[in-house]
Amino acid sequence: MRAIDSLGDERGFGLVEALVSMFLLALIAVAFLPLLVTGLQAATANTTVTTATQVVNEQLSPISAHEFTCTEVKQWLQETPSTLEDSRGVTIYVHRAMGSASTNPDGSLLCATGGTVTLQVTATSASAPAAVGASTYTSAGAIVRIKGP
Repeated sequence: MRAIDSLGDERGFGLVEALVSMFLLALIAVAFLPLLVTGLQAATANTTVTTATQVVNEQLSPISAHEFTCTEVKQWLQETPSTLEDSRGVTIYVHRAMGSASTNPDGSLLCATGGTVTLQVTATSASAPAAVGASTYTSAGAIVRIKGP
């Protein structure tokens, strides 16, 4: 009978090969971890911007397709839009303003029958639109035709 040489018969993976392959797989996974974290951060930031954009559109949609009197435009500007939180708990502040071309030199609303005014809605991270460190999530404007005083 022939003796079986156990050292000459090396079929399959041994324990060392399995450990090396697991180490290489872990190394590749760790290399992709920063990419995953960056992607998650971008997704959460996009959630806030999407919510802010929806709110700004909701503020502008009632006024963008109609004619208004100067008094109605002033009332709309004086109304304080509600502050809200997105799904992550980030507070979004909504601000209304008129465009600079729609103001008199003293800063009051320039209303002329048959004329137009530009109205702006901005969503920011601060209660004051020009606050230091405030982030502007989104901003949109609409041109409104004035039908009378």
